[in-house]
Amino acid sequence: MNLKMHKCWRHLWNCTVYERCNASKSHRYKHVESWNHVQKFMCSSLPTESPELHSEGKSYNNMLLEHRQRARSSIMVEVKSYYSLFHLCQQIEKFTKPKKILYQKTSSEKEYFLIECENPTHMRFLLDECKYLQTDAIPVYSRILKFNNRSVDKENSLAIACDILSAPSENIIMKTLLDANDITHQMLELKRCEQLSDLDIRLRFFVCSLIEDCVSGLFPHALCLPFGSAVNGFGCYSGDLDINLQLCNEQRETKTPLCFLPKPMLTNDRAQLQRTLETFADLLQIFVPGVSHMVRILKARVPILKFQHEITGIWCDLSMSNKNAIDMAEFLFTYGELDPHVRPLVYTIRRWARKCKLTSDVPNAQITNFSLLLMIIFFLQKHSQLHLPSMNQLKSLIEKKNSSEDPNTDHFKTSKSEPCNLDTLLKEFFAYYATFDFKKNALSLLKGQITSKPDYSSLYIHNPIELGLNVSKNVSSEELNNLTEAMGSALWQLEKTDGTKQSEPWGILKLFDAQNKSRYWQEWEKKFQIKTLFNKQKASSSKDNSKTKDDPFIYEVESNFVNNLSEKQGKKLKKRTKFYTHFQQD
Repeated sequence: MNLKMHKCWRHLWNCTVYERCNASKSHRYKHVESWNHVQKFMCSSLPTESPELHSEGKSYNNMLLEHRQRARSSIMVEVKSYYSLFHLCQQIEKFTKPKKILYQKTSSEKEYFLIECENPTHMRFLLDECKYLQTDAIPVYSRILKFNNRSVDKENSLAIACDILSAPSENIIMKTLLDANDITHQMLELKRCEQLSDLDIRLRFFVCSLIEDCVSGLFPHALCLPFGSAVNGFGCYSGDLDINLQLCNEQRETKTPLCFLPKPMLTNDRAQLQRTLETFADLLQIFVPGVSHMVRILKARVPILKFQHEITGIWCDLSMSNKNAIDMAEFLFTYGELDPHVRPLVYTIRRWARKCKLTSDVPNAQITNFSLLLMIIFFLQKHSQLHLPSMNQLKSLIEKKNSSEDPNTDHFKTSKSEPCNLDTLLKEFFAYYATFDFKKNALSLLKGQITSKPDYSSLYIHNPIELGLNVSKNVSSEELNNLTEAMGSALWQLEKTDGTKQSEPWGILKLFDAQNKSRYWQEWEKKFQIKTLFNKQKASSSKDNSKTKDDPFIYEVESNFVNNLSEKQGKKLKKRTKFYTHFQQD
């Protein structure tokens, strides 16, 4: 693509997307015809690319370092209009050159630019020249600024390279999946639509850097590290931000015997942690711009502060004693980099569980997304072709990567010659757990093996980090039965579809229809479980081959799905047994 066409495309893209973002609902239909023309021009100018399975093998520490450096070099500026960008860049370029500019419009209709500067030192010179907006407000020195210039320059603003990113709507996701070529393509497109964008990731690390700025006066070596879905590679744009605050780095060798005079702590470590978090809650709520709705959850097993950062629109959970969660995030990130099948499978199954109401945003007796993620990884560990390493094996891989003299050395490449079919992999996942004996067995990702259950929990998944704990202790037997039933229904639905592109909902779109769950379960139950009703008749019929051939109920499909029946379904089967026994006698 030549430079002229690139500028033309950039201008059309910025202008059209911005107008669509600001158009009211009553006027949006006026832009449909012009939008179709611009979209057609853009598609003809750019090469069409279809998503493919690939694994980059990044290091978790390198990823964290890269995003933290970007966040420390960034400022966020509130503007009156997108068209203020030209004059804003003129002011910033007096001190440093903008390296990356991203545009965000919040739900409250406020507009912001997140700007990464080339030189962090010169960026500090810019902050030193900023003035305070009001004399009666708290004079906070922050990297969140406001540009008061009311003059706009539409043409020059649109000519500046700026990324306009927004989360795709549900209708766009459905249309994208409907237009896919096959189920594998659908799963890859779903991952692309739901995963965190560059803006989402930058905003999350930016919030962490703001908290570091807040506590850096007393704790200049403090680290504010995101963990969980924000960094493990399985994040969603609507997810919360989990933050771990460490007031001091690990002890290191120094060149002097001098040391800081310490402040004595309370004798009870937990009480000290609660007091510290409560103090930070007041500090963040009073002094950090954007922090609101502070909730102190200090009596939980892991005390946290829950709050919202209104400017970025992100809900945050701040903890101080959760290093195990950081290690877990590194393991999950490495699994995603190690094998390209992991993430598309996770995004598909997680959306399926949400649409079938098997998971919930509120903690209850249902399975959590984290437990579901561990079940997917365990399935891939036991898969006959993929053989994901156990977490014990993964630890050695990570240590080898971190201790390597060459940081670019890739130890995470897979040994597979060809990728597996995601369509087949999805069916195998549902079949594996629909027939899994949860009453006797537990899942151990640390060893990559099935173990005996140590207690009577309905679902037992060994915590790979905190040994002796059950990750899925909250799951009730009723919810586990609902999960296995839904998996059987999903498997039945995938087997019925031919997996080819259609004009109506097809492929994984069928799985996202919650109404299909009960309808297909009834049909699936009738076909796969009716043979078990006639164990006695089958034994007696072996003596009389002629009678067996004429019996329509005995020659149904072989299956052992009946092992995971719920109590309610068991009663149904007993009634049917009595009926069919009476029928045979008649």
